[in-house]
Amino acid sequence: MDLPTLPESPDGENESAVPVVRFISGQQLFRAIDSIEFRSHEMNSRGEVDALLVTNVSPDNFGMLERKREARGRKFRFNWYDEDSQRLLVCLNTGAHVQLHMWIYMEIIYNLFVMGLRDAWKNTGATSFYHGGLSSGEELGNTSVGHGDKGGGSSGEPDSSGGPRPERRGRGAFPTLVVEAGCTRSLAIMQAKAKWWFKISNHDVKIVLLAKFYSGRQMAVIEKWEERPRGIREGAATTRWGSEGVPSCQQVVTITKTSDEPIVYQISGDLVLSFRLLFLRDPGEGERDVVISADRLQDYAEMVWEEAL
Repeated sequence: MDLPTLPESPDGENESAVPVVRFISGQQLFRAIDSIEFRSHEMNSRGEVDALLVTNVSPDNFGMLERKREARGRKFRFNWYDEDSQRLLVCLNTGAHVQLHMWIYMEIIYNLFVMGLRDAWKNTGATSFYHGGLSSGEELGNTSVGHGDKGGGSSGEPDSSGGPRPERRGRGAFPTLVVEAGCTRSLAIMQAKAKWWFKISNHDVKIVLLAKFYSGRQMAVIEKWEERPRGIREGAATTRWGSEGVPSCQQVVTITKTSDEPIVYQISGDLVLSFRLLFLRDPGEGERDVVISADRLQDYAEMVWEEAL
């Protein structure tokens, strides 16, 4: 599988367009972000923007932006950076964006707590991960970024993430679970990012959840992405096809607001996460797959809609 790259236009699906800014300086970019955040607070939240595409960002500029962002208190995420195209997708922590991913992740953590696995899980949050010619100068999450001469580097940050302890402890360890959220950016770019996670982690990431909100359609969609073994093609080498999985959407849960008086949300079903994929082992006594029921997703819908509309 080729490494997915950041598309040129990350908006679509009849939703609000993602603003595009050509990078000139760090000060100029931060002012643009501040302006978008200010307008989102001043206007009806239906029009709030939670993503910004920045073009003409060299690897050196990207490293500088990471350092400046840390100095500002890390108030937004550098969700996806692609060295070759020099494009950077910035995600803003609007109320709806935060609820889309945080509620799901915390519900998963609650399920693990009930199973007695509180100390067996490591939260990695929005840790920065680097690939190829682009790399952290010191450690994951650090602001020092280096790059080589060959290009092909990329960097990404999840909205929420975590993995088992001790299996995924230590510097550089990838989470088994990644959660990504989006209001403005299209589902297509979120799906491309899911594939990127599997590839750059060398398949250490096992589950990617995508939570997408469509304000105009009064709908939210949760997709569960996993890798499935690739079938052996006739005449192809077994070692190649047997060792590389194919990223695909394994479950879709749709949430639709069907009535305002009274408020009614239609949920298509439960969201189910494999224990084996989360913890890299079979469940023991009292352990099981994580199930977020349709009833619990009613509460999720209320939280998201309260922030989004």
